Amino acid sequence: MTSRQDWFSIFSNWPAALPRKGVLVTSLNETIAFKDFWLKDELLLVERIAPDAMGARFVVLNYEVINLVKFTNPLSAAEIASAGFTAELTRKKSVAGKPAADKTQPADTQPVKTPAAAPASTAPAVGTPRTPVA
Repeated sequence: MTSRQDWFSIFSNWPAALPRKGVLVTSLNETIAFKDFWLKDELLLVERIAPDAMGARFVVLNYEVINLVKFTNPLSAAEIASAGFTAELTRKKSVAGKPAADKTQPADTQPVKTPAAAPASTAPAVGTPRTPVA
C-alpha cells in the first residue's frame, strides 16, 4: 500500500508542463475525475470536472484514501522524470548492430521445420478404374 508521503510527493511534484487533471480512485472505489487540485498538509482538494449526483464540485481527501491516480494526458519522458520516476533497462541492448534476442520464446527452442511433402502415390485414386495388365 502506498503511504501518504508517496501521494503527497506525486501531487507536489506534478510536472509543470502537464495539465493538473486526471482521475483518482479512492479506497471506497469512488472514481473522481478532476480538473485541478490544491495541497494542504495531509489533505488534497480536487475540483471535479462535473459535479457528482449530489452536486458536489470540490472534494477534500486525506492522502490515505487514495488508491490510484490516472493521468489523462500523454506523458513525455521528461515529465515522468520531473515527477521523480526513473526507468531501468529491461532489455539488453543490441550487440554489434544485431537486434537483441527475442524474449518471447526460450533460447533453446528452435523453429519447427515442416517435413517435405511425401512423393505422390502411384496407386490409383479411389473410384478410378484400373487397367488390366497383360
